[in-house]
Formats: sequence, structure tokens, C-alpha cells
Amino acid sequence: MKKKLTKLRLLVGAILLTIIIGSSLNVAFANQDISSMLISWFEKNRVESIERIESAIYSEKEKQIERLKEELRLEIEQAKEQLELFTEAEKQKRVQELQNYADSLISNLDVDMSNDKDAILEQYELIMQEAIEKMNMVEMDTSQSTISSGTGDESGDSQE
Repeated sequence: MKKKLTKLRLLVGAILLTIIIGSSLNVAFANQDISSMLISWFEKNRVESIERIESAIYSEKEKQIERLKEELRLEIEQAKEQLELFTEAEKQKRVQELQNYADSLISNLDVDMSNDKDAILEQYELIMQEAIEKMNMVEMDTSQSTISSGTGDESGDSQE
């Protein structure tokens, strides 16, 4: 019995030793398989993750581009309205300034004709004097020509 017990112990020890050595060998093989499996899994997931990220980025980019286009359109419309209001206000302001300037010119317009009147009257007076002198000359010429031509004209006048 003692021998049997020793043999049994020896057998159990041998089996345990074989299991321990065998399991350590499997662990070594499993480590190699696990690392290649992990590398493969990470690579697969990395590619899938990159594709999902790229897809999400592209989708979001398209949404944001549309949003930017809409906002830009609204801003342009608003700027156009503001420009029209500004232009109209400036136009009214400039027209009013021109009207005020013209009004001030009109109110300050003082036509002083007194000097011109005097000069015109002086010219009229000279013209009148010349006309009178010419008429006197004509009268003198006519009376002298009647005196020199004789009394025939005077007698004809008396008969009438």
C-alpha cells in the first residue's frame, strides 16, 4: 500500500507536471494567436472607425456648408436692404443740402441795379442829346437851304 500510494503520488505528480508543462506551452501558443488576433481585430476596427469618422465628417461638412450658404444668403439680403436704406437716406440728405444751399443763394441774391440804372440813364441821356443835336442840325440845314434858295418857297407858303 505504501508502494501503491507512492506510485499513485508519482503518477499524480507526473500528470500534474505534464498538465503544467502542457498548459504553459498552450499559453505560449495562445499568446501568439491572441496577439495576432488582437492586431487583426484592432486593424479591422481601426478601418471601420476611420470610415465611420470620415462619413460623419463628410455628412456634417455638407450640413454646415448648406447652413453657411443659407446664412450668407440672409446676410446678403440684409446688407442689400441696409444699403438701399442708406442710399435713400443719403440721397434725401444730399437733395435737402442742395435745396438749402439754393435757398440760401436765393435769399442772399440782391440785384443792385442802382449803378446800372444810373449808367443806363446816362446812356439814354446821351442818346437823347445826340438825337436833339441831329434834329437841330437838320432844322438848321433846312432853314439855311430855304434861305439860300430864295423867297419862292416862302411865297408858296403864304398862298396856302
